[in-house]
Amino acid sequence: MGEQKTVIYLDGFTSCVCSGRAVPNKLCDGELAFEEKGKKVTLSLRSGEEAKALAIDGCVLTDNEPKCDGLFLYRARNNKNFIFLVELKGGEIDHAFGQLNYMRNNRPEYTQIKTLFMDNQTGSLREEA
Repeated sequence: MGEQKTVIYLDGFTSCVCSGRAVPNKLCDGELAFEEKGKKVTLSLRSGEEAKALAIDGCVLTDNEPKCDGLFLYRARNNKNFIFLVELKGGEIDHAFGQLNYMRNNRPEYTQIKTLFMDNQTGSLREEA
C-alpha cells in the first residue's frame, strides 16, 4: 500500500508561495529557497516529503510591524509536520530573534497559516526558527 500524498493548501496565501526566482517576491530564489543580501537558505526534499516556501515580508505582510522574511511549510513522512520561520540576517541577531518571536506570537496571519497547514492532518506540528 503506497503512502497517501497530501497537498499543502494555503487558501488566501497562495499568491505568496514561491514558484521561481523572485516570483512572486524578491525573497524567493526558487520554489524552496529564500535569498536576501547574499544570505540564502534552501530546503531539500526526500521521497514522500512535501513543502512550500511562503514569502512573508513584502508579500503576506507589507506593514512596518516586526515580521520574518519567509517560512517553510514542510510535511515529512510519518505524519510529522514542521513550520520553519526564516529571517535572513548578516548581523543584528538579537533583532532577528525579536522579529521571529513577534511573528510567531503576535501575528494573526501566522495563526491562520498554521491552521490551514494542519487542516485535516493527523500527527504533530513542530515550529522552528
